[in-house]
Amino acid sequence: MAQAAYTSNCGAIIEAVRAGIEAGVSEAVERVAGRARQLCPVGTVEKGARRTFMRVLRGRKKKDGTRNYKKVRVTAQRNLGWTARRPGTLRDSIFTRVRWKDGVCLGWVKAGAEGSPDGSAFYAPFVEFGTSREKNGARPFMRPALRGARAASLNDIGMAIGLELGQTTRRGVKKKTYGT
Repeated sequence: MAQAAYTSNCGAIIEAVRAGIEAGVSEAVERVAGRARQLCPVGTVEKGARRTFMRVLRGRKKKDGTRNYKKVRVTAQRNLGWTARRPGTLRDSIFTRVRWKDGVCLGWVKAGAEGSPDGSAFYAPFVEFGTSREKNGARPFMRPALRGARAASLNDIGMAIGLELGQTTRRGVKKKTYGT
């Protein structure tokens, strides 16, 4: 009587799923980072123009019916998005990282000092969330990038896992027959 023993490639399947997850997460965070780079505000090297002029304001009425006129100095500034730093520093500081921690694959998209070689893009949170000063309002670029890529990211991860599994499971279950 012949005995048959089946050996499967479960270890290879687990490794394929793991590799697929990592490839999918990596592709997803790169997509988010690319969109964030597109949405990131980039300053100019041209400084805003200041213009000073005198303006005449009507003052109070006098008893004789005439008015006092005052001259007031007014300064207007045309904002061109000027930055004291090299334009594109914040955009160039956007980077990704993928790693495994406690059996979970984590992917990050970060912007700021960590991503710039000289640490000069420390102001990324000030641009994203704004400051308490009225002149620097929030100009979000990371949150909209993540919002727009959520569904596509899950699709990327699923496709990568399927691709890796398809290659591994083609090898299939091996059947060995012992004796006759």
